[in-house]
Amino acid sequence: MATTSCAAELGVFTRLASLIEPRTRRPVRFAFRFVFALSAITAALLSNDAAILLVTPVTLTLLRTVYPRRNPKFLVPFAFAAFVAAGVAPLPTGNPMNLVVAERAGIGFNTYALHMFPVALVGSLVAYFMLVWCFRRPLADQAPALGAWPAQPPLSPAARTVLAITAASILSYPVLAALDEPLWIVA
Repeated sequence: MATTSCAAELGVFTRLASLIEPRTRRPVRFAFRFVFALSAITAALLSNDAAILLVTPVTLTLLRTVYPRRNPKFLVPFAFAAFVAAGVAPLPTGNPMNLVVAERAGIGFNTYALHMFPVALVGSLVAYFMLVWCFRRPLADQAPALGAWPAQPPLSPAARTVLAITAASILSYPVLAALDEPLWIVA
């Protein structure tokens, strides 16, 4: 929750939207694929809750802006893309309970990741193709977006600092695990 509030305050939401928006200038399936991947990556690096809290509001606001008339038929498929992709996080940090269980079971971060990446990859692919099949009618829309997302100013120094700290935290997990140090120090 704190990460999401900081992200909103520092303009990360609008920055995420500016990454998604160019994909809306083509058939809607390109934006759908990108939202699914973005949510999966966010869940893998931060947590499944962070992915849902960050990606869902950005995506739904963006859809209302760039598809002013057609957005109702896209809202549910895109919300499902963010929710489902976030559920297949390959790292123990993807769900805080995984950290607790992995530690109690004596499974280190790197061992967990090594075993879960193939499972998460297959799970993500299956989930993605099932969503594409379930929402095939709205995703078959070939018309590009009509609206446009406003241009974004560069990230502020504070936002860059927060992103640098977040990146350093994420990169420290495998290093701490290799040194046999507890992850709670960073988490």
